[in-house]
Amino acid sequence: MLETTKESYPEFINDLISKQFCLFYTQSFEGLERLLKNFIFELALIDMELKSLVENKLRKDQKMLRENIPSGDNLLKIIDEYLGLFLYQKDETKFDLKDSFFILSRTRNEIVHNNYVLNKSEIFCSTNKKELFVDLFMYDEVDNQNIRVRLDILHFKNLIDFMCQFSFQIFKKLCLKHNLNWKIYRHMDKN
Repeated sequence: MLETTKESYPEFINDLISKQFCLFYTQSFEGLERLLKNFIFELALIDMELKSLVENKLRKDQKMLRENIPSGDNLLKIIDEYLGLFLYQKDETKFDLKDSFFILSRTRNEIVHNNYVLNKSEIFCSTNKKELFVDLFMYDEVDNQNIRVRLDILHFKNLIDFMCQFSFQIFKKLCLKHNLNWKIYRHMDKN
């Protein structure tokens, strides 16, 4: 049971809405992670370098490629090693794959496993990470070391747009690396 007073009702509703958007985000991140795993699985069939990289990682964890593809930090390590330096620009700030995936992954993790609370020093440890986080998420200070993630509808929309652009840029880079046609939509080659 939840209780609120009429004075705190607007704050209560905003907090509830924020939590729902955060949970929508965690589900969206799961979709992004699945997409990246599918890219890796499909490309490992035609790229022996990638297949070897994934199998070596799985061998360390005593798993097989047919059944598993690494998640979380292990997925990031494979993508980072395979794609190397990967910069893309959003507005006037450039972000790289590693920082972007770190922010998206860490924020998702802390929403699910730490009641929406993130360690400030992890998130704000570099200018790029801090700028990206502040661009995508809202937050409240919990104390000197922690912040609590919040989302409203505008930030959620921007976050989903960012994740779509992020996943498309990875798709495009992988296609270019393997000389595959990345212009899969009609009229895309006009832009």
